[in-house]
Amino acid sequence: MTKRPALAVILVVAACAAPAAPSADPHVVVLPDALVVAPQPPHVSVDETGIAHVSVELFNPTGQDVVVQATTDWFDNNLHAIGGLLSAPKRLAVPRLGTADLETVSPTPKATSYRIHIAPGA
Repeated sequence: MTKRPALAVILVVAACAAPAAPSADPHVVVLPDALVVAPQPPHVSVDETGIAHVSVELFNPTGQDVVVQATTDWFDNNLHAIGGLLSAPKRLAVPRLGTADLETVSPTPKATSYRIHIAPGA
C-alpha cells in the first residue's frame, strides 16, 4: 500500500520534467525551450587533415525569430573530452518558420565523436 503513493509521486515528477525537443540524431540535444528542432541528422565530413566538419540544420516552427546558443563537446576514441576555442558556445539566429545551419569544426583530428547542445540564446 505504501508503494502506490511513492509510485504516484514518481509519475507526477516524471510528468513535470520537460521532454526533449525532437532531434533526428542522438548527437544533437535540443532543449525544449530553445523553440527549434533538428529534423535531419547532421552532415559530417572529414577533410584531408583529419578535421571533422559538422553541419546541423535547425528549423524554427514558430512565428517569431529565435536566437539559440549551441555548444559542441568533442571526444576522442576513449570518450575523453577535448576542449578548445572551437568548442566555445555559438549564438545563431533562426528565422521564423525558417531554417539556419549550425556549423562546427573539431579542434583536432583526435576528435572522433561529438555532442551538440542547443539552448535558448537569451
